[in-house]
Amino acid sequence: MRSLIVRRRFAGQMIVYLALVMGILCGAGALVVDYGTHTRVRIQTQQACDAAALAGMTEFIATHDGDRARERALALGALDGFKVGERGVTQVEAVGYNHLTWDGETHEPADPSDSDRYMVRISSELPQLFGNVLGRKRTGVSLFAVAALLNPAPMDVDVEAGGGTGGLGGQGLFGFPQNASVAHLGPDGSQQLGDAFATPLLDDGSPNPLYMEGGLTYDLHIPADLLASTGSSMVRVELFDPDTINNPAAAVHKNEKHVMMNPDPLADLDGDPREPEQGGMDEILSSPHGSNTNISPAEFASVSTQTEFTIYDHDMKAIATAVYGPNSNTPFWYQWEAPASRDAHIAANDDPAQAQLATDLHWVTPQAIRLSAQREDGVWYDPAVSGVTDSSALAVYARGRTVVNFMAIADSSYTMASVPADAGSVTISNFDTEVGSCTLTYSLDSMNKDTGEKYPVLLPADDNAAGRGVVSGTDGKRYYTEIIGTQSPNRQWRSDTILIPQTVSVPQTDGNGNLMFDAYGNVIIDGTRQFEGAEVNINYRGGAEGAADTSSWEVSYSTNKPQSGTQTVVLIR
Repeated sequence: MRSLIVRRRFAGQMIVYLALVMGILCGAGALVVDYGTHTRVRIQTQQACDAAALAGMTEFIATHDGDRARERALALGALDGFKVGERGVTQVEAVGYNHLTWDGETHEPADPSDSDRYMVRISSELPQLFGNVLGRKRTGVSLFAVAALLNPAPMDVDVEAGGGTGGLGGQGLFGFPQNASVAHLGPDGSQQLGDAFATPLLDDGSPNPLYMEGGLTYDLHIPADLLASTGSSMVRVELFDPDTINNPAAAVHKNEKHVMMNPDPLADLDGDPREPEQGGMDEILSSPHGSNTNISPAEFASVSTQTEFTIYDHDMKAIATAVYGPNSNTPFWYQWEAPASRDAHIAANDDPAQAQLATDLHWVTPQAIRLSAQREDGVWYDPAVSGVTDSSALAVYARGRTVVNFMAIADSSYTMASVPADAGSVTISNFDTEVGSCTLTYSLDSMNKDTGEKYPVLLPADDNAAGRGVVSGTDGKRYYTEIIGTQSPNRQWRSDTILIPQTVSVPQTDGNGNLMFDAYGNVIIDGTRQFEGAEVNINYRGGAEGAADTSSWEVSYSTNKPQSGTQTVVLIR
């Protein structure tokens, strides 16, 4: 009998425990359901904010009508049900503003001609499916998006001679790149190697929102007086090392069955600095990504990148196309051969490796990362003769974005881009600069249009500012001579925005752009001028022992004045 009573008591306790456990599980389940619902609503709300902000900024640009921009933004949000009174929405804000003058609080209608940003904020109460039963009060959420009008800054990617004074730091008498060059990895590459634009998918398999299916765009600047200055209207476009595969024969650390993964630095061995005889240019794996198989150069060519170039005229009509890779090779001329003087070289396509290696470490025509006037047969490229006319230089500019391969452990200083006199700010973004990098700084140089003298742009600093790049002026103010940049981790972007004063203090220089100081160590200030535009300079130490450092860069500037050419509306927050 006692045993029966114990069993009945135990059964009753189990029912109580089970009820408690079920209650806890139901409560936890309710919270999980609410959390999932909240997450979904947040995502949908953010997407509505993004779309509405882009629509508002686009309408602002097209019509310069603040009311129409607001109507367009609100209408787009309403398409998904995000309007006051529906889906828990309590407030929708849509406002244009100038990021240099907006205090972040006043939401008065902005002057469209003075606006370079558009913000949409949606505030709503999140639905509580089960939380109310548990005594959880309704919670609110406020999400926003900001769209910006950005102007891609022209980025000088022409390889200049003389070393480090422009372009990407070409060195030597007539120049082959030793510190850095433009480099693109192609759609089958891995984004973790530093090219943010070439791959259609991210490394996790999701779509790459920055994928440039048609490749990156570069502008060729041809002076109007080309014919008058050179006697010819022909322009020669040349590319250094277009083969997309490294030749092990030029490597210090050789392996007949293994192409260099991290190529040796380029070096001149014969005393002629116009082309190197040793090293490699291409940061490309020696076998398909993720494979450890050793394969020969010829076998590797079948899985390496094919590079295609097309030149368009101002009407966007294709006028020249060239291809280098394992599948086809366009006939080419070496840099000392005039294209009109003899038959072009045709690489032997029966051996894909030889087809590619025929152009390895050579400047070849018809494609380019440098631009020159036409030359006679047997004449090498000389930038002082072939690269200029009476009025200006022939040059190659990236349209706001490019990919740079830093080929050695070195401080690379060069002009990254230029911005006009009406620029209110410049934004520099970098992707994947973590390989061996330790310094990244930016500076601006302007030019006195009355005297033609170049001078550093002094950026205002707080009175208590100190540290690297901070100086005091003879006018009693403190300035930054350079801005310390934010470096980016692997497969991530980081950005820095430099606000440009419209009235700048002009420092005294030695005639070469170097600052002059008084006896107390203060920069001598000669006066003030309206900002006259500037070159954006970068000083970057990248690369590591045995490893090249490919990274992606974007430079844009904001202005509230109408601009010709390409402008971009993007989400910045």
